Amino acid sequence: MATTLERRNVYSFEGPWAPELRAYALAIGVMRNLPDSDPRSLGYQASVHGVGSPVDPPPDQFRSQCQHNCWYFLPWHRWYLYYFEQIIRSLLPTIKDVPSDVAANWALPYWNYAKSGQNRLPPEFGERSLWDGRDNPLFDGTRAAGVSERTAALDPRVVAPGPGVLGQAFTSPSDQVATFGGTESQWHHFREPSTQTGGLETTPHNAVHGFVSGDMSDFATAGLDPVFWLHHCNIDRYWEVRGHGSDPDQWTVPFFFRDAAGATRQVVSNECVDTVGQLGYRYDDVAPPLPVTATETTRTARIAMSASTPPPDLPPEVVGSRGSVTLAGERVDAPLQVGPVSNQFRTARAGESEPKRVYLTIEGIRGQTDPGISYGVYLGDVADEHLAGVISFFGIQGTADGGHGLGYSFDVTDIVDALRDDAAWDLNDVHVVFEPVGAIYDDPPPNTPVPSVDIGTVNIVFH
Repeated sequence: MATTLERRNVYSFEGPWAPELRAYALAIGVMRNLPDSDPRSLGYQASVHGVGSPVDPPPDQFRSQCQHNCWYFLPWHRWYLYYFEQIIRSLLPTIKDVPSDVAANWALPYWNYAKSGQNRLPPEFGERSLWDGRDNPLFDGTRAAGVSERTAALDPRVVAPGPGVLGQAFTSPSDQVATFGGTESQWHHFREPSTQTGGLETTPHNAVHGFVSGDMSDFATAGLDPVFWLHHCNIDRYWEVRGHGSDPDQWTVPFFFRDAAGATRQVVSNECVDTVGQLGYRYDDVAPPLPVTATETTRTARIAMSASTPPPDLPPEVVGSRGSVTLAGERVDAPLQVGPVSNQFRTARAGESEPKRVYLTIEGIRGQTDPGISYGVYLGDVADEHLAGVISFFGIQGTADGGHGLGYSFDVTDIVDALRDDAAWDLNDVHVVFEPVGAIYDDPPPNTPVPSVDIGTVNIVFH
């Protein structure tokens, strides 16, 4: 019977340079030295994720295949991690400095930045040299200032899924509805309109890519940074934290990978849901993250109450909208008005005009480059209890080359209910505030211009 591998938190290893990380560094060193035409090379593995512009046609069925902003985000990346892990495991027995027991039991570690004291890059990834003085293959010189030096830390608002995200429906056919896993779609790689980023991909996935920056900020180079694989391992772990009770059963689009021997493997999404039975690994910890603030605890409780009433199986409706918001590193207040629902909305709900759910959507986000910071989106004033979510911009380069704009949807039902209770919900004066969320520095660097991003529309949606 095959042994079930255990994926562990990288911060739980006995360090510095625990045997598991020594093995990973040496294997990455081998992969860096293989020609890009070799499927086992780091260059080839990075190209599986992306090649050039994300809106260019893929060169083949194996490369430039990453799935983002749709319901295939989680299963595709799970398969991607699985075959990468198999390549590492196939190389370890050939490396003389890796003990046989380490090679036999090695599994991808994950970086759980939501844990106290773990919101900085794992130390070994910031070292320029290995334990014996050789160049460190885990070091990536393109990262943002302070990341490898570990003088920069992730903001608490971006280290874990937003309030209620782990309990949201996995998907929806509507791009207005906030979901855990993203909008239903076909094969998707920044060519298909009318899709929305899932809550887990929104935060922490996109925000951590922006924090690390450099290679991590672009589809085509993200896999070149060895911390990419630990980051995505943690995102994959959150799927296990949530559980699989409402996973889709209509996943039929095939994906193609090269295994450790270079052979073609065709897979589909529903063949990777059971990590132990189908893929042979488990995570050492699948406990939900602890709330960061007391007000987050309050929001989570309110969301749990509203979740007891599921949203209707009816189309949502935009009841308030404004456009043309530019974000350039400063706080922006974007007021809008909310109008009455349509007759179609009331008729479909037997005359009822009050929604079961209220969503805040940010759509048509475009820009030339990832600004490297995120923005907290607040409904009302800038206070923890009004934080709808965080928007980040991984992949935004594709919008400049003809791809559709990025989009996010947040469930703000509980925030609206609380504002109503406080007599602070004025339909004629609804304020959506964007607050910059950057790295937290021990010694803040000089202010530098932040590349701007443009938002197409900000909407209030009733469902």
